[in-house]
Amino acid sequence: MDTLSQTDAKLFHKLMDSLLFFVNKKLNIIKNCSSLDEFHNNDIEKTIPIRKKVFSDNVLIDEYTQNNPDNLSSDEVKIISSWRKSLEGDFLIFKYTNEYALFLHSKGERVYGVKGIYDSFKEKFDGYSPVMIKIRLLHFRENLIYDGIFFPCVLLSIVFLQC
Repeated sequence: MDTLSQTDAKLFHKLMDSLLFFVNKKLNIIKNCSSLDEFHNNDIEKTIPIRKKVFSDNVLIDEYTQNNPDNLSSDEVKIISSWRKSLEGDFLIFKYTNEYALFLHSKGERVYGVKGIYDSFKEKFDGYSPVMIKIRLLHFRENLIYDGIFFPCVLLSIVFLQC
């Protein structure tokens, strides 16, 4: 399966939302947002500055996991702690498999197998490849996923000429 299970997808969103809400309460980026329900009522684009702060250095992730304000289980805290090793960049999606989409990092020769959260990348891009996207990769248990937001850079079309 090239996506997380429904249970894991829900858990990912619970954990990410809890972390983002905690950081927003601390930094007051989205004003007048005192509950998780109010936080959810905002457009996802408003969370972009919060996400940038979370991943700009690991202090906020460390503070959240050390304080554990939402009384998460040790497994849940471990998942959030693993996000300290995220990787943001431009990636070329060049192939879809039954298990994941293959991403080539633009600044290296590494290939990453990335799962979708609820929807596969193949579904998102109607099976087209290659596709260049700006994305942040995160660990989620034994899988690589993304932080919930990505930005398509350009849809590439490659034509092969036969001589």
